[in-house]
Amino acid sequence: MNLLETFFEHVTQKSRDILLDTEQGQMIYSDKDQHYAPVKPEFIRNVSCVDSFAQYVIKEAKRRNYSSGEEMTALFDMKGGIAYLDEDKQRDMIIYKRSLSQQFEELSNFCDGSSYNHNQLLRGLQRLRYSIVNYEEFMRHYRAVKFTGSNVVKSQPIINEGQAGTSVDFMLQVQNGTEENKSLPTEFGVSFSFARGEDDAYSSTITIEMYLDDGEPRFRPLFHEREEVIEDALKEEVETFKSDLLKAGLKETLVALNY
Repeated sequence: MNLLETFFEHVTQKSRDILLDTEQGQMIYSDKDQHYAPVKPEFIRNVSCVDSFAQYVIKEAKRRNYSSGEEMTALFDMKGGIAYLDEDKQRDMIIYKRSLSQQFEELSNFCDGSSYNHNQLLRGLQRLRYSIVNYEEFMRHYRAVKFTGSNVVKSQPIINEGQAGTSVDFMLQVQNGTEENKSLPTEFGVSFSFARGEDDAYSSTITIEMYLDDGEPRFRPLFHEREEVIEDALKEEVETFKSDLLKAGLKETLVALNY
């Protein structure tokens, strides 16, 4: 390298920013690798419930002598949340990775738009027995009807909205050739927690669609209010988090929900 090249290399290094703020976060220049790379956090903690999330943030605020929390930002999303303990640097953070409750996951998986035969439906409902309101009473109706052997559904299922609730009516021909009018409830209530470690219970209604596929009865459970439940649960988490920080005097912490 000649003298002129050495001079320009020196000028380039002196004028190069060590830290750059980008849309992907802060980047730092490595002389060894001769390129920018994301800044690695100096402090990071992972928690799995919103109460622990709030307590860790409060603990760190006290340790850093933050009086009002204006230095911090907390963002919640579908996966959990992240708290930046120094908004200017964004290098120290606490990450909240939400663990959904087993019953909410079971409910979401069962009501994902799939259809089931009668036996599959019964097994799925049994897995939800701790969430279904009046489980035994509801299951009594579905266990009483047999779709096996020579039992054949002879009519298209018809929705009937009566005083006792919505049901599906159909004609079933049993083994001896006798035709019987049958009726099954199409809705059941559920009560469940959204995330593990939370005491709040959410309520909703599941709808069961019945239809015939080449003469075979099929059942499709639908969780119409799932997105609404998620939205309410996330808002409740944010309010709980803000309330805990407010009690600790951290009223200036920016808390936002992104979903």
